[in-house]
Amino acid sequence: MFGKLLKYEWKAMMKTMLPIYGAALALAAINGFLLQSVLGGFIGRSRIFSTMQTAAVTLYMLALGAMGVFTAVMIIQRFYKGLLKQEGYLMFTLPVKTWKLVFSKASVSFIVTVLSMIVGIFSMGLFAGLDFLKVLIELPAGIFNLFREGYQREPALCMHMLGFSMEILLGLVVAGFASIYELYFSMALGQLSRNHKVIWSVIWFMAVSTVMNFAVMLLMGNGMNLMDFAETAEEMAIQMHMMGLGMLAVQAVSMIILMIGTGYVLDRKLNLE
Repeated sequence: MFGKLLKYEWKAMMKTMLPIYGAALALAAINGFLLQSVLGGFIGRSRIFSTMQTAAVTLYMLALGAMGVFTAVMIIQRFYKGLLKQEGYLMFTLPVKTWKLVFSKASVSFIVTVLSMIVGIFSMGLFAGLDFLKVLIELPAGIFNLFREGYQREPALCMHMLGFSMEILLGLVVAGFASIYELYFSMALGQLSRNHKVIWSVIWFMAVSTVMNFAVMLLMGNGMNLMDFAETAEEMAIQMHMMGLGMLAVQAVSMIILMIGTGYVLDRKLNLE
C-alpha cells in the first residue's frame, strides 16, 4: 500500500512538473545553441539574433522561476488538498497508518525538490553547450581519481573526510525532510482554527520555523565550539565527526518531533469540513 501511495503522489506531482522541466531544459538548450554555435558570431552584429537571444534568456528565466514556485506550490497543495480538504475523507479510510500517508507525500516532495534543483543546475550548465556535457561525463572519473590519489597519500585522513562528507550529506537529507514537515505541521495546526485557516497556517509556520531554527542554531553553535580545543589531527578528525553526527542527530530529532506533532494533530484533532 505504501508503494501505491508513492506511485500516486509521484504521478500527481509529475503531471505539473514534467512540462516545466521540459520547458526549462529546452530553453536552456536553445540559449546554449545561440551562444555557443556559429550563430553566436552574428548575435553582436544582428538585431534579429540579439532579439532572439534576449527573448530566449527571458523565457528561460521565467521557466526557472516557475519551476521553483510550482515546486513549493505542489508540496503545499498535495498535502493540503490530499489530507486537509475533501480528498482527506478518502485518504483516511485507506488501510494504512496516518504517518505513512504523510511520509509518502513528504518522500515524493523531497525527491521532486531535489529533482528541481538538479534540473535547474543542469539547465544552467547547458548554456556552456557541449563543453558542459563533456565535463559532466568526465566528472565521476575525476572524483574517483582524486579520491584514489588522496587515499594513497593519507588513507586515514581521506577516510575521515569521506565519512564526514557522508554525515553532512545525510544530515542535509534529513534537514530537507524536516523542512517539509515544518510546512505540514503548520498547515495541520492552521486547519484547527475555525476561520482564516490559511492565515493561521502562515502564522504557525513562522512560529514553528523560528523555534526550530533557533534550537538548531543554538545546538550547532555550541557544537562548533568543540573545534577550538582540537590540537592534533586525530582530535580534529574525532571532533569533525562529532560535528557531522551532531548535525545529523539534531536534524533527526527535529524531524521526529515534527512527524509526531503532525501525526498527532491529524489523528486526534483534525476535523474535516
